[in-house]
Amino acid sequence: MITFFKDLYYSFPVQLFLLSLKKYQFLLFFWVFILFIIVGRFGSGIGTHQVLLDPEYLGRVGYLSFATVGIGFGAMFITWNVVMYILHSHRFPFMASLQYPLGMFVLNNSIIPFVFFVTYIVCIIQFQISYEFQKPLEMFLEILGFGAGFLLVILITAVYFNYTNKNTGNLLQENKERLRRKKTFRKVQFNETLEREHFNRVDYYITNKLNVRHTRTVEHYDPKLHQLVFRRHHWNAFLAFLVAMAILVSMGFFLENPLFQFPIAATGALAISVLMSLFGMFLYWTGGWGSAAIIVFLLAANFLTKFDVFGFQSRAYGLNYDTTRAPYNMEALRELSADENIERDRQHFLPILENWKKKNTDPVTRIANPKCILLM
Repeated sequence: MITFFKDLYYSFPVQLFLLSLKKYQFLLFFWVFILFIIVGRFGSGIGTHQVLLDPEYLGRVGYLSFATVGIGFGAMFITWNVVMYILHSHRFPFMASLQYPLGMFVLNNSIIPFVFFVTYIVCIIQFQISYEFQKPLEMFLEILGFGAGFLLVILITAVYFNYTNKNTGNLLQENKERLRRKKTFRKVQFNETLEREHFNRVDYYITNKLNVRHTRTVEHYDPKLHQLVFRRHHWNAFLAFLVAMAILVSMGFFLENPLFQFPIAATGALAISVLMSLFGMFLYWTGGWGSAAIIVFLLAANFLTKFDVFGFQSRAYGLNYDTTRAPYNMEALRELSADENIERDRQHFLPILENWKKKNTDPVTRIANPKCILLM
């Protein structure tokens, strides 16, 4: 029994889980925050959990709306794993010799996302049964749509990294082919300096066939070769982030089109994906100062929102924005709501309301269903 728990502790999934808890609470916060919303522990009084459990797209809740949410959460899942791969890969040099290093990392780093998605699906089923009175077939199609959107993102990501990422063996074979074509003998040169960092011990990992396999030793490879492999993977991931952010920004120009008015749950997951990538960038480039850098970034972003040039300002038609701004404070509000102002407004609008009432109660001029427009 002691041996079993020891092997479990030094397994790849458990080591990744413990690293997430120990070092990168900022990134873990996103999962916990959304999970609190889903289970109704945060914002349930204003219905925030409903936008996650009953998303609407093109005026309907169904397969398509849940598929868009699945795409959003798929992007969040991939971003989480790629960021963690960039931050953790140097701690596990055995991954550089695997056929699909990133794929194995994603599979073994799925404890937190697995708990999250199981909880999410259970809450969707409970909500749809208790509040929407969905039939089993309709509910099955909704869950199927979520899974289809999620797997679509996984498939696109897998194809991209399969054609761009190389492991240690591929890199050596690529170098041999290059030398054979040049008919000259050269040793592989590594300009990167190897930092002496602590390698986490891992004895077992889960394969793509869901088998448990013992890790192989990689001492016969030059450690700098592992660093070169991981650095190439990091650049490929960085390029993927740039493309994804460019797509998200370009989609913002088509928000007037109903096709691009995605459910809040989907857009929220995409926004969190962008924040994850930004936080991961700070943690990777600043090293031990990552948490402090994120705090400084948030404070700076909050300060810059005070200036019009750093944000989109909504303008109301008919107002003059070139003059001195009206004061917005408690004294100004009390002055506007003074008794004499209220009485003056009452005397002005009461005849208007009386005319409206007379028009719509007169049997000659009244219409069937007069419109009622409320301005809040």
